Amino acid sequence: MNPPSTPFAGRRGVVAVLALGFAAKLAIVLLGANRGLDIGDDGVFLLALNDPLRSPPLFEFYKLLAHFDPPLRFGLVEIRLLRVVAELGATLALARAVFVWARSRFAAVAELGFGPFALVVLLGALLGVGARGFGYNDMTNVATYLAVACLFRALDDPPESARARSWLGLAGFALGFQLFVKFPAAVALLLAALVVVEMSPRIGLGARLAIASSIAAGVAAAVALFVLSNGGIAPLVAKWQDARELNRLAGYGVRQILAVYWRNDWASHVNGLRLWASAAAVLAIGLWLLRGRRDRLDRALTAALAAGALVLAWGAWTFHAVNVHPTLIALFCLLVLLVPVAGVLALRGWRPAAARPAERRSEVFAPLLLHAALPFAAIAGTNVALTLKLPAHAAPLFVLLAIATAQLERDGLRRFAALAIGLLAVATSAVFVEHQVLRPYGLPSPLYEQVYETPVMPGLRVDAPTKKLVEELAARLAESGFRRGDPIVAFDFMPGLVWAVGGRSPGLPFYDTDKPEQNCWAIARADLRDPPFLLFGLDMSVEQHACIHAFAFPQDYRLVAALQNPYEAPIRYFFGGQPMAFVRLFAPRRPPDPDR
Repeated sequence: MNPPSTPFAGRRGVVAVLALGFAAKLAIVLLGANRGLDIGDDGVFLLALNDPLRSPPLFEFYKLLAHFDPPLRFGLVEIRLLRVVAELGATLALARAVFVWARSRFAAVAELGFGPFALVVLLGALLGVGARGFGYNDMTNVATYLAVACLFRALDDPPESARARSWLGLAGFALGFQLFVKFPAAVALLLAALVVVEMSPRIGLGARLAIASSIAAGVAAAVALFVLSNGGIAPLVAKWQDARELNRLAGYGVRQILAVYWRNDWASHVNGLRLWASAAAVLAIGLWLLRGRRDRLDRALTAALAAGALVLAWGAWTFHAVNVHPTLIALFCLLVLLVPVAGVLALRGWRPAAARPAERRSEVFAPLLLHAALPFAAIAGTNVALTLKLPAHAAPLFVLLAIATAQLERDGLRRFAALAIGLLAVATSAVFVEHQVLRPYGLPSPLYEQVYETPVMPGLRVDAPTKKLVEELAARLAESGFRRGDPIVAFDFMPGLVWAVGGRSPGLPFYDTDKPEQNCWAIARADLRDPPFLLFGLDMSVEQHACIHAFAFPQDYRLVAALQNPYEAPIRYFFGGQPMAFVRLFAPRRPPDPDR
């Protein structure tokens, strides 16, 4: 059987559809950058970027911004555009580096060309279902994607060469930088890279030492950057100790995080098993019915994938967690099926290129394992369901699938490869429409209802209930003596409101609903010269009341307003918890010092 001359993903019609789909997503993201106020995570990132010295010590990279003079100022639109630029830049850098490496090892990839290859990879971009502004998870992607891109550029040269060592040093720097963005992710990626090196049998001791020394030099350079920016080792160690203490108070232990993955991803576990079981059953039946046909494997695999996808669609729609939409479960389970199956099939049919006749399978496929591990390395340490977080870090899986599906077409599995690409295009589009248009993260209404301007937040458009909330809050604060820059402690995770009215969040950029110890840790270190204004969505808990010593609540405060909270539904959808029908504003009875 002659393989098709042009891989499916490279055919004109498919390229046009993929290009138009990506262009539509990008246009929606760019045109929607000035729409909607997320009072949760976007507020965290805005306050951390604009007041980096008060950013959480868990994410030391924010502190680098404190060295700019004059200080950098970020608005909500700016951090949303910054996120798009960072995500697409890092994703394309990764795609290009891997393509350059792969085109001499996979004839199908060379035939495909970089344009179609990149369009398949970009199916995995712009999918994040969390905050739309640039935050530490986005910086994690930038650092890890660039580290792996540099590693793949180094793989095209002998490891002892100067060029390879330069690329390895840059990879090490990105990994070292990642230590101060999200420590568990940096460690997980470093371990994955070491496994890949060990799986490459023809790399001798000298080459291994060259690789290790170059990466170590890069890591050391990144650590030196943070030592210098902190004024020495002792201040950085002190912040590291603060980070460990905050990590303990926040409940980010290994057992707690694994419990979250098990409990919150239960619907994905069940639907994943249904998908694998149904696909395996149909595959077995198809192979038996089609015995004797030369293309029976392709036809049976295609039928199995189609049947499994239907079972998955039904199962995800009927069985899912409250805050995990069926589209997310469908994408998660589909990727968990296609990545190993397509990878194994591609491994089975691969043959060395004519220019590299001695190259072994392990030398070619071991580096690709990094892409299977990279999303989970980036998620490591995040106390959120894997199903929710995977879309924001999924691009490396699409790099692997772009290579695998091109190889499968060359091996005669063109129907299966075409259906895989088609299902991925549908699943990613469904996730995008649901989470970027119909139910954007943290917004009380769809993106197309965010149409009203308000003088409180120039340049931003919001829905009518949000406009009413921020304008009433700003007016009541002004009546109570509030001035821009005054401290506001917004309990119950409402930092976006602090930013909206021009306040500052003392101690930390956010105060959580169910972490009283963490909140008190931040308040005790806030150096409050004047009592802060307070925002509540819930009553203050007994535990919270007992550990606050910087101010006396409710004795030294008066209730100013109880404002209708349009964010009650999205808060409960994304985070669960008790109803927060009102935002209550408390002002200190003693007016702030006018000379402060």
